[in-house]
Amino acid sequence: MRQFEAEVTEAFLLFQLDWFVEKAIELMNQQGKAGYKWNGLFNAKSPPVGLPEPPDGIKQLIAATGAPTWKDFAEAVRKKVKAHNGRMIFTLLISAFEGRLERLGYPTTLTLGGKVTEVLRKAQAATGTAVPDEIAGSIVEIVDRRNDLVHADGLVRQEYLNKHSTLVAQSYWISNHGWPVVGSQHDFDLEYLYYTATVFTYFAAESPTA
Repeated sequence: MRQFEAEVTEAFLLFQLDWFVEKAIELMNQQGKAGYKWNGLFNAKSPPVGLPEPPDGIKQLIAATGAPTWKDFAEAVRKKVKAHNGRMIFTLLISAFEGRLERLGYPTTLTLGGKVTEVLRKAQAATGTAVPDEIAGSIVEIVDRRNDLVHADGLVRQEYLNKHSTLVAQSYWISNHGWPVVGSQHDFDLEYLYYTATVFTYFAAESPTA
């Protein structure tokens, strides 16, 4: 459990990156140094002979450090951080939770959804009582949203609305925020991520061993 808690806490450290960039830009502007010229970290180099090139996006990120001024670079960083920070934290939370389940003995061969199904089944078998619908619906909603992130780049699919609609409708998120529109982007803002961490922490502590 301690490892899970540490990994969740580390995931949320990324939110400080957004704040840091924002405040750094303000400070440089106040000091009149937004046009400060600086050198990039290093040039993008070719991989060892025989290995494929990494995705172009990696080189573009590295090259961006060579922006002509601090402000140019900071603005580019802020734009990318705001666009992707929530997704990155969500992915790290998924990894932390799945790792916790695997340490409890749930097979690595199962998908995340398969592991959650087993957790819900074993919890009911151990106590004789099903996990409350609001809690079960919440974990299933998170898994379904994760599937949309993996398979549709975070766009809401019809499957998200239909696959477990009766149970997911009772989740904390949907009951308080309603269903999203098919084709829209899923939210990964601070409120949703905190909700995800809360649900995962419950199951990380309460899940029976496999």
